[in-house]
Amino acid sequence: MNEPDGVPSRPPLAILLALCGALALGPLMLPDGVGGFRMFTSPVEYRLDLAVEGERGFPRRIPLRTLEPHLGRDARRVIGAAGDWNLGETNAALLRSALDDVGTLLCDVTDARTVRLVLSRRRVGGTPLDRTDHAVTCR
Repeated sequence: MNEPDGVPSRPPLAILLALCGALALGPLMLPDGVGGFRMFTSPVEYRLDLAVEGERGFPRRIPLRTLEPHLGRDARRVIGAAGDWNLGETNAALLRSALDDVGTLLCDVTDARTVRLVLSRRRVGGTPLDRTDHAVTCR
């Protein structure tokens, strides 16, 4: 790649532009889920509703603050704030994967026979994304 006078030649401009374009646009082609490069381009809000069903079979709503004394600092930040719409795609994903554990905890701190957890997600503009309805049978 040296010219006759010993000075290195430059790569063609088209190759440089293509390389710069690939470097700039490449990350945008990656998934936009939790941990993805684009995860902050479409923020998500989440809310968790809890209900228990006792011996008589009537469901009753349980406020999330019922769980707060039994939660660690990080869990309080994710679960405790979920009583109303709260921003955080990562928190919503963590909470979705822990619904069994939250349900089991609610079984332990109430007299429930069945616990129902409803995790709702929406875009910040209010467009609904999905809803996870999960039930846990208490022992």
